[in-house]
Amino acid sequence: MATERRSWGPVLRAAAWILAGLFALALWFFPDAIRRWRQSSGPYALMEKGCDPSKSACVARFADGTTVALAVSPEGAPGAVPLTFTVTATKAEAVELQGLDMNMGLLHFPLHEGSRPGEWTATGVLPVCTADRMRWRADVLLEDRAAGFELVSKQP
Repeated sequence: MATERRSWGPVLRAAAWILAGLFALALWFFPDAIRRWRQSSGPYALMEKGCDPSKSACVARFADGTTVALAVSPEGAPGAVPLTFTVTATKAEAVELQGLDMNMGLLHFPLHEGSRPGEWTATGVLPVCTADRMRWRADVLLEDRAAGFELVSKQP
């Protein structure tokens, strides 16, 4: 009497794909979960109130005195136009943006060393929004912490 051996490979692969799909859907429908997780997982600093990173560099200060500055050009941060994100920090990894007024997904722009020590730059394009103004949360990711900035994109 021969016994049948069942292969679990296809079942495990299907389960992995289902879990990955559910995780992707959760991130798409609940983008604030990333920000909340980031704030709870390590130091998180917010920019000074009343500052606009598309007009001048804005600063976020951590409790230990460490500062991170973000500047975005061109002014107004219009959608569908290449933007330059300039970060001043000891070691920065990326800028991540999420729409605050509308779910626009998570935009991840890796930072590269700039022309001066402590300067990091990234280039990216914001999607075009149907509204004239769109608020964005821009998180600058450092090695062990993140700094949060608010950016307002204005359509030309």
